[in-house]
Amino acid sequence: MKLSTQLIILFISLTLIPLVFVGFLNYVNTREVIANQIMTQLVSIADIKKNQMNEVVDSYLGLVESVAGHSHFRLNLQEYNQNPTPNSIIALYNDLLDDLNISPELISISVKDLEGNLVVSTESNPQLRLIDEPESAIIGEIFLDEQNIPRVLLSGPVKNNGDILGFVEMVAKIDSFLKITSDYSGLGQSGEVLVAKKNEAGDALFLTPIRFDPQAALKRVVAEERTDVPSVHAIAGEEKSFTIGMVDYRDIPVLAVTRFIDSQDWGMVVKIDREEVFQPLSNILLTFIIIILITLAIVSITAVFIARAFTKPIIQLSRVAKKLSKSDFTAAANITYHSDNEIGVLTEVFITMAAKLKESYQGLEIKVKERTQDMEKFKLAVDNASDQIIITDPDGIILYASKATEKITGFKMKEFLGKKSGTKLLWGGQMSKEFYQKMWQTIKIDKKTFVSEMVNRKKDGTLYNVLVSISPCLDNRGKVIYFVGIERDITKEKEVDKLKTEFVSVASHQLRTPLTAIRWYIEEVYNEELGRINKDQKDYLKQVLESNKRMIRLVNDLLNVSRLESGRITVEPVLTDLSQLIEGAITESDIMAKARNCRLIFIKPKERLPAIKIDPALIGQVINNLISNAIKYSKTGGIKCQVRVELAPKGKNVMISVKDNGIGIPKNLQPRVFEKFFRADNAVKLETQGTGLGLYIAKTIIEVSGGQIWFKSGSGGSTFVFTLPLVGSQPRKGERGLA
Repeated sequence: MKLSTQLIILFISLTLIPLVFVGFLNYVNTREVIANQIMTQLVSIADIKKNQMNEVVDSYLGLVESVAGHSHFRLNLQEYNQNPTPNSIIALYNDLLDDLNISPELISISVKDLEGNLVVSTESNPQLRLIDEPESAIIGEIFLDEQNIPRVLLSGPVKNNGDILGFVEMVAKIDSFLKITSDYSGLGQSGEVLVAKKNEAGDALFLTPIRFDPQAALKRVVAEERTDVPSVHAIAGEEKSFTIGMVDYRDIPVLAVTRFIDSQDWGMVVKIDREEVFQPLSNILLTFIIIILITLAIVSITAVFIARAFTKPIIQLSRVAKKLSKSDFTAAANITYHSDNEIGVLTEVFITMAAKLKESYQGLEIKVKERTQDMEKFKLAVDNASDQIIITDPDGIILYASKATEKITGFKMKEFLGKKSGTKLLWGGQMSKEFYQKMWQTIKIDKKTFVSEMVNRKKDGTLYNVLVSISPCLDNRGKVIYFVGIERDITKEKEVDKLKTEFVSVASHQLRTPLTAIRWYIEEVYNEELGRINKDQKDYLKQVLESNKRMIRLVNDLLNVSRLESGRITVEPVLTDLSQLIEGAITESDIMAKARNCRLIFIKPKERLPAIKIDPALIGQVINNLISNAIKYSKTGGIKCQVRVELAPKGKNVMISVKDNGIGIPKNLQPRVFEKFFRADNAVKLETQGTGLGLYIAKTIIEVSGGQIWFKSGSGGSTFVFTLPLVGSQPRKGERGLA
């Protein structure tokens, strides 16, 4: 986004945001004030209407009491009860006609005897509507007459000295009620006064016509479950004010106040449409929007002029900067803006920078030329390297490869550049899935160098062995930016090594037979089975016998190495109790330990471990080698020798450790401990005899058995640890076991 646009947006934002915020607060406050004013007005009207309704109720009851209390009428009714003659009925009828003039709202009057039978009525076709005879004056139901005009039924007892003589039943107009409900003063164009009662189903039944439905009386009903309609709350006896969440019988949102006429169990609602209430607010909002739009236009025009004043010199500087990026250093001389403000200072600094940049660029050209020559030398060296050198991105896509890659793999540059390395489409993909997972874990997650032997496939399908070293290259934040891989073809070396191993195997076989025969003959002579010998002869023969045994051990070790490396060793797992296996190895080493005054300690697990499937001969050989080394390389000179053998569970594995307090292994030699024929300098000084094959054989056996082996060493001794999976070792077919 351009700076001028940003400045315009900033000016508009700084002006409009406060204006909109203040307007919003004013809108909310005004809305609340209007709502409070209207609700106060509705409450006042509702209270007035309720009082008026009660007054009308009292006036209707007064009519009943006036008719029933007329003395002449009571005498005539008493006379009728004593002697029901036509003359007494006529007298009663005349009394009723006189009583009709009491109020213009009275339509008809009927008289019932004590049994509820009609005695006389002013109606031409009289109907008795009340079943129960009231004990006092009451307002009965409001009903529709034959012309569908709502009428109200009044009734009450006729008493003389406390005795009931009969009952009067009157039908009256409801004009007094309608005068109250149809008076919309203070209710605007949408306000209404609704009167309702609860029908047999519990719903709200309207009793009077309403503003927007003149035929609503005794016809319109609001269901009891419509708690969002004020009428339902009113007939339930609730006197509340509702500002939100309410709609009327038309489902139009309203503000409403409810009241309850206790004497009649009627509910009354005074309400007004929300739209009408807040219509002035809409006008205010429209005016406010117009003000905002006018303000926006003025601010926008002002902002454009101000932004141009700020950005014009900056645009000129950016154009010069583009020319500078294209090495056009004369462009700085074309800058015309000069001022004492900050932009003017920036311009002067920019001109100075351009001059210095010109000087730097000229020096840089010389340095780039020198570096280019160095890079050409480096590329020449890499291209002519005999090893295959590859550079990939973090996803393994090949970015560069040395010329040796074409020679070794048979693929052309165009065939693999831009492709993913290590797939079957090129020279990779020949190793197991686990191998590649470990490789990516090492170089991409752990960000360490990965070194291993692997098998690749040339374009013609020929398989070959390589020694690969892949290193991650990281940026300043430690993020991998690319990988550098160096592969050396070791196929010929592997073939030579194989021939050497086979030679050692054959030679060892040929040596072991005569060496064994020599041992037998020497033992017969030494044991004087062929005749007596003197002490000197026996000492000589003992030294010869010991040398013979060392030769046999060396030959056996060489045979074992040959079989392990060639994969000819047999692994026959059987259920084995490791505690018993260790105890057997300790027993075998007991004589050697006592000879060196060394104490052997076996630390068993707290709970007995289950037997696991391993090859006891192979694992026993490893345990014997580790215990033997621990005893041989123990310290002398007053320090008591102690070798601790510990067996313990470790997750999904079982762990066996052999710890001594011997001479330890120098730190600089520790990486070579498991190499063939390696013996540390301090070990050679202490024990001259040894082949340097024991730990190599032990490591190979443990790995063949599915476990791992490692060690920790210092001046206080060494601890060798190996693990075996609790699920056991996998069987492996071979030609033979250990020698």
